[in-house]
Amino acid sequence: VTRAAHIGAGVYAMKALGGGHLIRDRRAALEYALNVPGVTSVAVGMQSAEEVDYNAALFSGEAPDEHLAERAKRRLLIDTWCEACGKCAARCPQRALKVEGGRARVDAEKCVFCGYCAAVCPQFCIKVI
Repeated sequence: VTRAAHIGAGVYAMKALGGGHLIRDRRAALEYALNVPGVTSVAVGMQSAEEVDYNAALFSGEAPDEHLAERAKRRLLIDTWCEACGKCAARCPQRALKVEGGRARVDAEKCVFCGYCAAVCPQFCIKVI
């Protein structure tokens, strides 16, 4: 990265929020990415107007309204057609999912919204929203 900066090449930082793992520490993670010498752009996925406003303020060097981050809380949606196959629970690195009552259930305290569970769901019934 330092060499790229030295020769004038742009550096595009991706996964600044660690695939969702750092969402609870978003400000520290984004500030870190923004302060890496040579980084000229940072990719950040956003799903709400609150997230856009929060990130726009932070990326502009302003202090973002931390209440925006609170309102932009994500959740894991498991649709009613879940067939309780258990592939999501087996894939979850946080052990936030389990199958009970005929469908997958999430422990919201453990979930980091990485989306790995959604990627293995054969019925496409899991979404991070």
